[in-house]
Amino acid sequence: MNYSNFRESQQFFNSKDGKIAYIDQGSGPTLLLLHGIPTSGWLYRKMIPLLVKKGYRIIAPDMLGFGSSDSPKNYDVYIEKKQAQRILELMDFLKIKEWTHIFHDASGLWTWELCKLQPQRIERLVILNTIIYSEGFKPPMRFGKNVFTKIVMSLYTFKITNNILIKNLFKMGLIESTLSKIDIEGYKKPLTRR
Repeated sequence: MNYSNFRESQQFFNSKDGKIAYIDQGSGPTLLLLHGIPTSGWLYRKMIPLLVKKGYRIIAPDMLGFGSSDSPKNYDVYIEKKQAQRILELMDFLKIKEWTHIFHDASGLWTWELCKLQPQRIERLVILNTIIYSEGFKPPMRFGKNVFTKIVMSLYTFKITNNILIKNLFKMGLIESTLSKIDIEGYKKPLTRR
């Protein structure tokens, strides 16, 4: 499957802050798959058909600002609590009351907020890897509303710097890379389309 095929299989939910792309496939117990930064639902493209075959309903959104979802310019729409609220709105729209919540990377920030808002809706948590602090989220560095943040994030939108950043991300983040050119294109393309 290439990225164009993946995008064709996505549906859209209109949140008050923008359009959210998502995959909804299969039937049975629901598994919500949340991506991290700077990825999208594309991260789970190989898992989705296997989990559907095992009898699960799979929901894999592109969070607002990622993948095929809208990327509004307002910095405040991306705070953790608002991303969590949009997950709940999507699940309400899909009429899903409870689910197994599978997440990795920075989606832990959205998940912890969601757990504060409506913990009863999550039947199980599957933590692939994420950010956990016993006293709350206090990273050594956090992007703020400033010129530095704009410059760093804009580097992903230019083809040359995107290639360098993605290449280094995979080099440092994977022990052994078996990613094909099609796989890598699916990670790069949504970042350069803006």
